[in-house]
Amino acid sequence: MYDSIIGLNVKVKKENIDGKIISVYEDAEDTVFVVEAGREIYKSTINDFNVDMGSIREKINNLMKQKAFLEEFAAISTY
Repeated sequence: MYDSIIGLNVKVKKENIDGKIISVYEDAEDTVFVVEAGREIYKSTINDFNVDMGSIREKINNLMKQKAFLEEFAAISTY
């Protein structure tokens, strides 16, 4: 369910360092984001991270390219 956000770049607010989302899971109360920043691993809710907009745009562009490929493949397959 969270596969599309794995790899997004974020800033760890408390430490003011950049990292990357490497995993997401549900605990008893919240969705927990696991972020790797350097040699450290941070686990917290999304409230403790700022998501990099450029990272989101890059992810959206990649998804759009995949969509275009799949549409083209589907069109070729129907002929």
